[in-house]
Amino acid sequence: MLSSPTSFHTAPNSPSNTRSLRSTQTPGSPMSSTESFHPRYRPACQIAEEISKHAEVYFDEQISDTQGLTLLSNVFTAGISHPTTATVPACIPSPKYLQIASTLLVHPLFTNRASNKERLEIGSRSITLLRNVLQDVGPRAAHLEQAFAFRTSTNKTGRNTRRGRIAVELHDGESNSDEETHGDGIKGAVSQQGVFRRAKDFWHIVGWAFNCSVRYPKRWRYWKVLLEYLLDVLDNDWTEREAMDQEEHQAKPEAESQKKRRAKHQGSVDLDLEGDECRRENNMLHDSLLIRYLSGFDYNYSSAPLRRIVKAAFADGSAQSLKDFPEIFENEANEMRNRSTHKRKRDEKMDVTGEIEFGDYDEENDDGDDLFEHSDGSPSPDLKAKTIGASTYTSTMGDSDAIILRQKVMTLLSRASFYLSELFVPTPTLYIHFRDQIAPLPLPSFSLLLTPSNLMPFSSALLVSLIQIIAFNYLPSSTPRPQSEDDAITQEILEVYFLPHCPMTSSVEDNAKYSILVESLFRVFLLECNSSHTPQLEKAVRDGIQARESNCLGGRRRRGGDGGENAGKRDEEAARLFLQASSRRLTSLVNWCRPRKRRNIEKSLVAGFVGSELSYEGKRQSEA
Repeated sequence: MLSSPTSFHTAPNSPSNTRSLRSTQTPGSPMSSTESFHPRYRPACQIAEEISKHAEVYFDEQISDTQGLTLLSNVFTAGISHPTTATVPACIPSPKYLQIASTLLVHPLFTNRASNKERLEIGSRSITLLRNVLQDVGPRAAHLEQAFAFRTSTNKTGRNTRRGRIAVELHDGESNSDEETHGDGIKGAVSQQGVFRRAKDFWHIVGWAFNCSVRYPKRWRYWKVLLEYLLDVLDNDWTEREAMDQEEHQAKPEAESQKKRRAKHQGSVDLDLEGDECRRENNMLHDSLLIRYLSGFDYNYSSAPLRRIVKAAFADGSAQSLKDFPEIFENEANEMRNRSTHKRKRDEKMDVTGEIEFGDYDEENDDGDDLFEHSDGSPSPDLKAKTIGASTYTSTMGDSDAIILRQKVMTLLSRASFYLSELFVPTPTLYIHFRDQIAPLPLPSFSLLLTPSNLMPFSSALLVSLIQIIAFNYLPSSTPRPQSEDDAITQEILEVYFLPHCPMTSSVEDNAKYSILVESLFRVFLLECNSSHTPQLEKAVRDGIQARESNCLGGRRRRGGDGGENAGKRDEEAARLFLQASSRRLTSLVNWCRPRKRRNIEKSLVAGFVGSELSYEGKRQSEA
């Protein structure tokens, strides 16, 4: 049986569930000469003031950002590379330098507008420093909650604008200065107009990055590096704090028992004790960076902040999505234009449109003569003419890296709702918002997002709960539902409540989506639980396949949008291919349940989703 702890409450795929980490210091105790650290990481100390001033000169005078990063990296790794030096403190940069390094990963002047080779190398040096700090000393000792805090920003008119300020407090209760964290004493666009100043909040970064994955592939190349790193920071920070909460709880059972007995003997109820008992396992999690990014909003079922956060994970580069999550750096999608081809391109544009289109200039660029070509993601007139009537079955979720990162964002949100629903939202509410975003997706995106694979960051419990709430949305209200209080999945539940049914509509797309849902549910069950080939199982799968095939025969064809009838017909043909491929895989899964064919079942189940729909997608793209 595969189950979740409670209805729609999923156990997140957290490394801490399989690790036992013991701290040598009690959380919250005074720090020694080095920063408080968890045994998973090495101790840390701040770099010497003299070295910090040297680094500040590099960034302040803009002599060489590469030399500044090299200095900080060399100081950090000095003396800690050998495995026998596990107790040697690592000299960590102050938060303002880590924030500058993160901005260098995506700033246009050092990415798609880099004017020389040295600037192109800055990104690799930045991510190396950031990764080393995260891996060796961890997010708490490195004060990443300060480095990646969103503060006030100054716009071009010189006015201060409030951009999702997160109050960052040190463990001793003293607030770190805005100047120290955000490098107000360091000049230059990278420091004064960094990503954590220009972005409204973390979800602005998430939404814009995913917009780039669909609309601006050249910008996505850089934004995905920063987004992946920030998600790893959130995950590691949560894992470390969760382990410390567990250790703190295990270290104080006797003291709590004595306090309870004393209160009972006095005939009184300690309300503070009751509250502490509810929070005792999550004291450190309350201060996690993920909760900081989620805090400050008044959540309810229809709250705008919750919808915005969920929409960020599903940003698709559409006009509305670009409006909700606009570019962070001004005109950052503009690309460097070759001087020698500028006149030729200008003449070509005059021939096509009859108008002259001038290249945009970046106000922050030192080289005033550099020309930039705006890439707004809209197809050219020639491309529009070629794609009229083409199928709409393209992925609106970006490449495979974007799919995995979207799943990571969903996993983090699910984790917060499960453990700290009082600070966020209950898990059922969150999953309903997930459903509302996933159900309308085109079939390729729908399939890639929900099909199990080795790379998927979803836990089995999360995927099972999510699939069920989406599947029930397709079924008529008269369809029987499981009576269990949780999302437990057994072979009997699959045979009765999922496999033999079809959606309430005759749409080929809806029937294909439901088939993919029950296939994924069946696949997860076979991977996690013991199954047996029975006549009931074979009949349930066969009846479901026949019901869905019959349901969409002669069904009304959906309108093809801009492409008219031809596009609608192609969409239906593509959806039917998805449905047929899923039906074949379901039949194969039943056959694999036979005792003589259980060998290497895991490999077959994981790789089985690569079917005719991907072949069709590749064929369609080549034809276009």
